[in-house]
Amino acid sequence: MSIKQFSRSRDGTTRITPNFLIREFASNCGTDVIMLDTRLPPILERIRELCGNKSVRISSANRSLAHNRSIGSKDTSNHVKGGAADITIAGVENTIICRAAETALREAGIPGELILYTGRQNFVHVAVDWQGRRYRGINDGTLRNAPGWEPLPATPKQATPQSPPATAPTFKQYQIRVRLTDPNSFLHIRSSPSNTSNSIGRLKHGDTRTVIEEANGTAVNGDTVWLKVAGVVTGWISRNLTFREQ
Repeated sequence: MSIKQFSRSRDGTTRITPNFLIREFASNCGTDVIMLDTRLPPILERIRELCGNKSVRISSANRSLAHNRSIGSKDTSNHVKGGAADITIAGVENTIICRAAETALREAGIPGELILYTGRQNFVHVAVDWQGRRYRGINDGTLRNAPGWEPLPATPKQATPQSPPATAPTFKQYQIRVRLTDPNSFLHIRSSPSNTSNSIGRLKHGDTRTVIEEANGTAVNGDTVWLKVAGVVTGWISRNLTFREQ
């Protein structure tokens, strides 16, 4: 279902599209409940784009039923369901806004409703319900049928910038030398970074190896870092028993 309920206090600062906050669709009477047809914000976003990415001012969107009645509007108004917005764009003629709205609605496959109001106030009413009604109206409530407006030439929709895929940093290999307190003992190469994992090889005091990876594992004398070394046998040794040569 496209009609959703939001809270001005809880959701008001949430962006429902890149350039519109949920609170912009709230009823002018101050009620916390915001009813919104989620098909509407993308239409306004596209109108904004077609009009040079200039800010869209919403003077009225959702209306509580009480507020809608207080201004003399019918209960069937799209504003009550959150499916309509009255808009202007500074520096853009309302006829151009109507043409942009025609384009946006057609692209979305929504017949919708458009009314160009003139008189005491000048604004464009855009609704996502109703089956293709087009009017020119004046602020006393009189509506005149209009044939509609020629859509603006459709410009490509702006692609949402995509972040490049994250890549793991390249590990810089280095050399280590085995350091044992007892020269006659051995350092076990383990199958995983744990001194309880299987021994798959042995190194003696003074042996050198190339480190190709580091990982945390079981602590040896307080040091939890283990080194994956390459050689005849590739496996893990504790860093605590080595020193770095370069």
